[in-house]
Amino acid sequence: PEPETAAEPSAPLQTSTGRRARLRDIAAITLFSGMIFFFGLGSSALWDRDETEYAQSVLEMQNADEWMIPTLDNHPFIEKPIMLFWVTRVSYLVFGANEGGARFPGALFGVLSCVAVYLIGCSLWTARTGFWSALILSTSLLFAGGHRLLLTDPFLVLFSLLSLLFYIYSRSAGRLKIVHMLISYFFIGFGVLSKGPI
Repeated sequence: PEPETAAEPSAPLQTSTGRRARLRDIAAITLFSGMIFFFGLGSSALWDRDETEYAQSVLEMQNADEWMIPTLDNHPFIEKPIMLFWVTRVSYLVFGANEGGARFPGALFGVLSCVAVYLIGCSLWTARTGFWSALILSTSLLFAGGHRLLLTDPFLVLFSLLSLLFYIYSRSAGRLKIVHMLISYFFIGFGVLSKGPI
């Protein structure tokens, strides 16, 4: 048989049948990767040095009702940009200041990154390529392990993937080309707010 060729980049879903199929794929990816990233998420103590520092810094921000300047041991802690601290503080408000609350954003962003990989695969190749790429990514040891910790990397990975996804959409978006490009730039900015210039 002839090898599979890459499809033209396309914005998501033109038919109701295609939408239903893609939603089924996204649901399956979300369930599968969610079990990997969320199972027992808060059952172990914080252990990575960065993870403990970020968690303590966000706790101090919450206790001081501070949103702009992270602190650690009551001293400014400006090692990384603010995005991780904002998102983790919201997670603390919802789930409490505990291991699960600290790690929830990374796990959530891991699931969303797998969905983004699926959509990129659908746009550049086929739905089957995107589906298996997402499942393989979710079972990659380094990726899964890093997204079960409170680190800046899950933030950067997700925003980089979303920026790439909307750039791909912009290549065949017609009248929406500029909108998709602006969304792509928006996510680049979020990436910088997550880990700084790289």
